Amino acid sequence: MKRETLRNGLILSVLGMTFCLSTAIMVTSCQKQSFDDAPIAPQSAQSRAAEELPYLDFSDNYSEKSDLSNEDLEILITALNRAHIKKVDGLWQMTVSEETELNISPRIMTCLKQIIENSNAKIVSRLSVMRVTPRVRKPGGGEGADDLEQESSDCVAKCFGWIREKLGFGPSYGTANSWINDRFGGVGVPVDSMEFTLQHFYGPDHVSSFPVNSQPNGYVHKDSSSAVILNYTVNDSTAHAVIYISTSNDASHLVQDPQNGNDLYFVGPNKVQSAYKVTK
Repeated sequence: MKRETLRNGLILSVLGMTFCLSTAIMVTSCQKQSFDDAPIAPQSAQSRAAEELPYLDFSDNYSEKSDLSNEDLEILITALNRAHIKKVDGLWQMTVSEETELNISPRIMTCLKQIIENSNAKIVSRLSVMRVTPRVRKPGGGEGADDLEQESSDCVAKCFGWIREKLGFGPSYGTANSWINDRFGGVGVPVDSMEFTLQHFYGPDHVSSFPVNSQPNGYVHKDSSSAVILNYTVNDSTAHAVIYISTSNDASHLVQDPQNGNDLYFVGPNKVQSAYKVTK
């Protein structure tokens, strides 16, 4: 009887241990299963967008020291639209400002930041027009400093020179600048004489008003037989002429400034005084 009791106790102990082991294995298996089946954290919308956007980089011919080619300019404008540049508290900024989110190269990002810096510098300093006065040697003059004279560099003439260099038509900068200085006394082309000046050099049939503020967002002026010269307000008494490039996704205009190192920057639609298209 004693031996039977001992045997029954042993059987119960073995059954108890088996139950515990089974329970432990079940718990472990359940835990492992829950980890394996755990849902993958959803990818952020910005990360997904970056993967869906094609990677952008400038062409092999790109150089920071030279003007952008038409190919690189289109790439830049695509990047600008991705960045959603707009004015916040009176200054320009990129709504999306990470290379990974925009899926662009570091050198495109550098260019975007430079455009923002150029645009804001003109707002902060209020020095949109930096009058460049090149030193021009007098005809037949020698090498001495006394033989040099100052000549005003007109922003309209600089635009003419840009058009001739990029598109191959119209007057050179030197020809236009000399005529403008003689005609207007070195103070630049008055706003009300802009159309007259353009018609003088390009002909009446090759100059027309361009409704720049009516262009759709994302519009790029890439007609190789024409260019648009945009005049915008600097202050109550001064306007500045630049080359119109495109209209961004917030209706502001990307322009290029031939008088100031071909800088690219934004001009708000409320700053536009006039815009004229000249054709070959």
